[in-house]
Amino acid sequence: MGHTGIARLCLTRYRHRTRTDCSLFKRKEAPTSIGGGGCHDVAAYLDTLEKIKELNAKLFVPAHAPAAKDIKELVDQVHTIAHMIVELCETPLCFENLLSKVFDHFGLQTNFEQYVLVGSTVRSYLSWLKDSKKIDAFFDGNKLYWRAKK
Repeated sequence: MGHTGIARLCLTRYRHRTRTDCSLFKRKEAPTSIGGGGCHDVAAYLDTLEKIKELNAKLFVPAHAPAAKDIKELVDQVHTIAHMIVELCETPLCFENLLSKVFDHFGLQTNFEQYVLVGSTVRSYLSWLKDSKKIDAFFDGNKLYWRAKK
């Protein structure tokens, strides 16, 4: 199954588990990616996780993350990543600098594929965090900057 992004959650039911193909979760070991094929709507993804809580499954297996017995673990990971981005934006950052810090945080090496995948995911988080009024954006010197709201 390919990368579908965190906004589109593919469920494949097995006898005793449900596979969720979502792809933005920090692993305990060094990850190779924190983003899937383009996260489009973090709020919709969280809403989907709330809905699949209703499934009678013993195990949820997201792509690029450890299996979880409780969907709450997956929700917590989304909020942990969001909190990390807000903390990074305590000092206003343009996107390129923010993305570089995210790569550093997760121990990733920048290449074209990761730049696009992780960049897309980070942009989605920025949009969601701005809509949630946790960060703000402003222009300075023809650059867009992101900053945490106080």
